[in-house]
Amino acid sequence: ARCKTNHVLLLDKLKLMATVLQTQPTLQLLLSSSDFVAALELITSTQEVLAKELAGVTSLRHLPSQLKEMSRLIDKMLSTEFERYAAADLHRPLNVPVEVS
Repeated sequence: ARCKTNHVLLLDKLKLMATVLQTQPTLQLLLSSSDFVAALELITSTQEVLAKELAGVTSLRHLPSQLKEMSRLIDKMLSTEFERYAAADLHRPLNVPVEVS
């Protein structure tokens, strides 16, 4: 019974590791569709899983720094998008006639 319990726990950890390893391709997909909020949520939840459930797994030791870098990249992308929208809004004509219904 103990051996079976250990095997089930091991299988659960391996499934969790497989899910965590799919984070980066999923992030790429979310970023390609400009879903920045979902990408940031995925990064946060993955960091929590790495810190709590998979702490000490040597093969995943570089993933937290990669996730932090992705978070910085998303921050830069959001800043660029905001600047682009703000600039476009500031450069629109001021004397646009307003239609009254």
